[in-house]
This record gives sequence, C-alpha cells and structure tokens, in this order.
Amino acid sequence: MVPDERGMIQRLEQDGELGKALDLVKKAAAKAEGEEARILLIDEMRITRKTVDPSDSEKVTGLLNRALETYVQLETKESVLAELVAIIRIQKDSEATWGSLKNHSSLSHFSHRAEVYRALVDLSLSGNRPVMAARIQQQMLMGGSLGIEDYYRGARLWYSASRLTDSLKLLVQLPGINTP
Repeated sequence: MVPDERGMIQRLEQDGELGKALDLVKKAAAKAEGEEARILLIDEMRITRKTVDPSDSEKVTGLLNRALETYVQLETKESVLAELVAIIRIQKDSEATWGSLKNHSSLSHFSHRAEVYRALVDLSLSGNRPVMAARIQQQMLMGGSLGIEDYYRGARLWYSASRLTDSLKLLVQLPGINTP
C-alpha cells in the first residue's frame, strides 16, 4: 500500500465519502499482506458498518458473522473486538444477536466475551428487554471472575425485570456473602 493511501482512506471516511473510501480500501486490501492486510480488513468492516442500514437485519447479521470469522482468524483479537462490539450496538434484534453469539466458541477469552456480553445487555435494554438483559448478564457472571459491580448490575437487571427472587439469588452469590 502506498504510504498516503491509508491517509486517503481515512480522509475520505472523515469527509463522509464512505463509498469511495470502501472502494479504495478494497483495492488496497487486494494487494496487501500481513499486518497491513489485517488493518485494511478492519478498516473495511468499519466503513461497511457505517454504510449499512441498521434496519436491514440481514446485512447487519452478515456483517456480524464476518466480524466473528475475522475474530477467529486473527491472532491479535483485540484489533477486531472493538468493531465486533460496534456491530452488536447497531443490531435491532437482541434475541437473534444473543442466539448467534451465546455459544460461539471463538469468544473463549473471558474479557472479550464479557465485553461482547455487556454490549448485548445494553442492546437488550435499549430494546426494552430487561429479562433478556438480566439473562445475558447472568450468563456472563457464570463465565468467570468478575468484579462486584457486575454482580450488582445483574441484581439490578433482575430487579428491573420484576424478578426479585432472581435478584436476591444473584446477590447471595457475591463473594464474601455468608448465607445461613
């Protein structure tokens, strides 16, 4: 890639010329290798996300699946994680998104899975789905060691879903709480 080609892509993106930026990033990616190809792949996903109509669930789901495939392929998973979370945030159907992600084995790194789950909780809440948000939070808590604030958030989510018993059950699981 010519040194100023990347700058041109960024400039086109900043100017809102997303179609031109996408064309240029695809051309550059076709001849790129190694780290350069990885950067351009993520650039392409980001620009594509910005051009996709969020109400077109088929295209958004396709973009989500592509991000998951890219996540699996790349060794430096952090580089695509931010884009994966951004794609989740434009989804409209939290239940379908959760169905696609909940058993995805590629999300084996706990901190990455927790970040994705937090985005799903936010998506569920924005869709007025408090029970789904609480279930996702609960699933996240079962996956590994989290901070006390995550337990409190889970309890608040169950409480907001009018499920007081589930809220109390979660609070009892807090480290350092002794039950009779």
